This record gives sequence, structure tokens and C-alpha cells, in this order.
Amino acid sequence: MVLAYCYPYGGRAMATATGNRPVYAVGALCWNIPCQDKTLFRVNGDRVIARVGCEYQPYPGSFLAMLALSEISPDYEIKDGNESRTLAHLIATEKHNCTRGQNLGLVLAGLASYVSPDEQWANAFGETWSLERLVAEEVARRADQSNADVTNQLLGLAAAVRTYRAADRPLAGSLADAVEQLETYQQFALSIQNSNGTWHPLFFVSKGADTDADAVLYASAHILRMLAYSLPQDQLNDPRIQRGVAAVAAIIAQKGVNTPLSQMSCRQLEGITVGLHALRIYDERVYGTDYSTLE
Repeated sequence: MVLAYCYPYGGRAMATATGNRPVYAVGALCWNIPCQDKTLFRVNGDRVIARVGCEYQPYPGSFLAMLALSEISPDYEIKDGNESRTLAHLIATEKHNCTRGQNLGLVLAGLASYVSPDEQWANAFGETWSLERLVAEEVARRADQSNADVTNQLLGLAAAVRTYRAADRPLAGSLADAVEQLETYQQFALSIQNSNGTWHPLFFVSKGADTDADAVLYASAHILRMLAYSLPQDQLNDPRIQRGVAAVAAIIAQKGVNTPLSQMSCRQLEGITVGLHALRIYDERVYGTDYSTLE
């Protein structure tokens, strides 16, 4: 949904989805306020189902990952007409829908913030799942190297590794494989970075400059966010990361601040907002800025 791309990473960003009355973007989505006559959720009993497809969320778990990375509490309300549920119900639905062989990168990125390493659950087929199994599935899945699928996968693996480290749990088995995969991609991403700090629109498939500024921003934002989120903190002062931060910030700054959102494509909006999220993560981790205190 367009609104999801306007302010996807910060509950304090404002959007006008109800006439002239401003509302929080996360609140507008969770309360199913229509955006271009579309709503994100439907409620079926205790299940909160987030629609997937064109103009909704592009991958299963996209919205849950956004909420997790925005540190939204599981008791946050979700509405569908007169039906009221919470984020916890969406979390339960995403756990229920885990299926072998599916793209679960963003599902993992979301659930890693809400599930402990010791927790197990049954999916729709009665199979036993856990955070470790989700990691194993994603480590084994061949992500598309030419688009955001690969960085979404790495974001999920990084989120799981963070959860295990925070719980002081050993990084063995599939978690050790995840660490190795992250380190391999981190170094590869830095090796194919352009001298001006950007990356090619084809992500990890190609290297070099491109004249499509929107495509460059889209790829550079996703790759920079993955690096800013997953690299050890002492590596964030690497000059290559600093060049990436400067490049993404410069491209976003060149965008007209008064350009109507209706004139931007979802891809353009995603490039801008993911870029802003990457800059925020970098700022938080390097300078310690606490965005929760900012209006």
C-alpha cells in the first residue's frame, strides 16, 4: 500500500489518510483506514491476516517486519471494522503460516523480535517450527541476488542472530551458518560498491554506475540498511559505509520535498523510506540518537 511506503519506519511520522485529520502512519494501517480504497487487514476469528500482493505488502511478513523494526509492542491494536485484535494476533498468524520452501526472510525479520530462541509452535500443517528452523530454512533458500529479496533474507538472518546474542545463546548449527552467510555478503557488498558510495540497481548481480537515480537509490538503500543493521558496531566507521551513508542521504536530499506522493511510484517511495530507515539505523548505532524521544 502507498501509505505503507510513506512512513514505514517510525510510529511518529504523520500522514493524512482521513481527510484533513492527521494520523500516525502505523496507526492508519493497523486501524485499516483505506488508502486508495484498499485496506491491509482482514480478521478471521483469532487470525489477523495481512494481504499480500500488488499495492499491499510485497512479501509475506513485510508488515510484521516493519512493525518489529519500529519496536511496536505486541499489544498494539489492529482493527477490521468493528473487530478489534492486537499485533499479537498477527504474530500468531505469521507463525501459523510458516511453510517449508516459501520466502520467509521478512517473516523471520519480524518474528525474531517477538519470539524467544526456546519457543516452538505448530504451523497450519501441525509441523513444529521455531526460530532456529526459520533460520535453517532461510539459510538453505536461494534468494534472488538481483533485487531486494537477497537483502530481506539477510535482514532476517541478522535479526535472528541479534536475538540469540541478546539471549546469550550459542550461535551453533544453522545460526553459525547464518553468521557465515552474513559475513560473506557483507564483504561482497562492500567489494562491489561504486566509488561514489552507491550500488548497482541489480544489487549483487552487477557493479557499476547507472543513470536511473531512483533505481540506484532503491538498491543502495536496501544494501546500506542491511549493512547498517547487521555489521558489528566497530565496523560502521569504515569509510565505505560512510560513503554509502553520504550517497543515500545526497540522493534523498535531491528529491523535491513538495512532490505529491501520488506522483511517486511504490518503488520510488520504498527507495526513499528504506533509505531513511538505513540512515536512522546508522545514526542510532553510531551516534546513539534516541528517536523514541523525538516528536
